[in-house]
Amino acid sequence: MKEIAAGNQLVLPFLGMLLEQPRSARELMGHLGPGSRFEHLSPHSGTIYSLMLTLAEAGWLSYADDEAHHLDHVCVITPAGREELKRRLGEAIINTSWTSGHQFVTALPYLDLFDRDEAVALLDQRATRLRARSREFVMAAEAKDRSVTEVAKDDYLDTRTQFEISWIETYRDRVAASQWPPVDRVMGDTVTQRA
Repeated sequence: MKEIAAGNQLVLPFLGMLLEQPRSARELMGHLGPGSRFEHLSPHSGTIYSLMLTLAEAGWLSYADDEAHHLDHVCVITPAGREELKRRLGEAIINTSWTSGHQFVTALPYLDLFDRDEAVALLDQRATRLRARSREFVMAAEAKDRSVTEVAKDDYLDTRTQFEISWIETYRDRVAASQWPPVDRVMGDTVTQRA
């Protein structure tokens, strides 16, 4: 597989949208641009087209017909693509680095790919990692010889982290207590029903 797909932040939403339904490269571009649920990614059309070809080479998507290089060609996620999507979703949900917030926001709508226990466990892992980060911020803020602005930064980051922990735990409890998955969604061969 080309390096472009290894750390590319577009792979997760790209495969996620293909899981929802087969789409052409042109449709994918429309769903990844300004005004879309993924507008924070704002890719160029050439990036999407290149990624489509790379994911096909990796075996994560296939084409509904033989016109592999056409923008209106319909892409379909493969079983290997579903597995890769699930792996990337798990990583994005538990990754708590400040630079990965967009990955978490992108992954959250696909949490229902996991069964209830898996989803709860992933959210628990994120909360555990966030609590560890919070302790680091508190220790840094309490360290001697720190300027007022350094302490303020650590206090701010801890406050933000505490808010996210609270939100994650509330959401985790909702997932644990709800009928799962929570929405009607067609995913490849599977239809999930709302309670």
